[in-house]
Amino acid sequence: MSPPSPPGARQLSPFTAYIMLIAVQLAWASNLVVARGVYETVPPLGLSFWRWLFAALIMLPLVWRSLPHELPVALRNWKTIAMLAFFMVGGSTLAVTSVSFTTATNAALTNATQPAVTALFVWLIVKDRLTWIQSLGIAFAAFGVGAMVSRFDLDVLLTFDINSGDFVMLAAVMGYAMYAANFHRAPEGLSPATLLFVIFVAGTIELIPVYAAEAYLFTPFPFTWEAVGAAFYLATLPSVGAIFMWNAGLRTVGVNKAAIFVNLLPVFGAGMAILFLGERLYFYHVLGAAFVCVGILLVVKGKRQSMPRAAVSTESA
Repeated sequence: MSPPSPPGARQLSPFTAYIMLIAVQLAWASNLVVARGVYETVPPLGLSFWRWLFAALIMLPLVWRSLPHELPVALRNWKTIAMLAFFMVGGSTLAVTSVSFTTATNAALTNATQPAVTALFVWLIVKDRLTWIQSLGIAFAAFGVGAMVSRFDLDVLLTFDINSGDFVMLAAVMGYAMYAANFHRAPEGLSPATLLFVIFVAGTIELIPVYAAEAYLFTPFPFTWEAVGAAFYLATLPSVGAIFMWNAGLRTVGVNKAAIFVNLLPVFGAGMAILFLGERLYFYHVLGAAFVCVGILLVVKGKRQSMPRAAVSTESA
């Protein structure tokens, strides 16, 4: 059982949704790498503000015809739109901020806690439970992530010292998880494109105070080719493209199945760090990635328990 899709939503096959969810993690991993690459010259809040403003402008030509008809729906549900924007845009802003204090690899590995955090929030908010096969899949994925984090060295786990950037990334994870857990509250009557547009606009508005404070108290956003290019890239693939695919994946396979794909982010993040930051590939990376992939397969294949309509409201086709 699942609620009807918003107008304009097209039915996806589970296979297509899974491919899109994999692409989302690749895009979000690149988000961390790009932000880390420019953190010394581009302030994180300014980067985030212009990123989401550019994203809204990119979406505008796609929604301007339907916007007059759908805008009243968004205005009637402005509190829900503002909440979703706060969690998604706020989470992404914290993620960009985190790599000013920690490495892209650490941020990507910290982000791997999202499936567990999301499952907890979903249990608290929509009472969406996991089957034992899906729980086993999460355990496999968690073991894979633990292998990459600890390098198979128990002392690393016992003496792990989380720096401020890792704490900021954990806060970002909570924002992403809350977005996923509350996505079922998105108002009906908004097409997927319009929903994205109003979330981007709301998020940009919400960033204005912190962007202004950063520019006044610390440093303004530098309108250089590097800074503008980074903001524009983050606005396209990691924002417009990835979030559109993420929303489609949530509607098709549900929040718990979609969340397990987040475990691919540290795999992709480590790969990009090796490719662009000169880090080395070790055996624990390969073994950890293998366990992550097995965990994803178990979660995808695990049959869900029969749930009331409200509990599966994150799933729609």
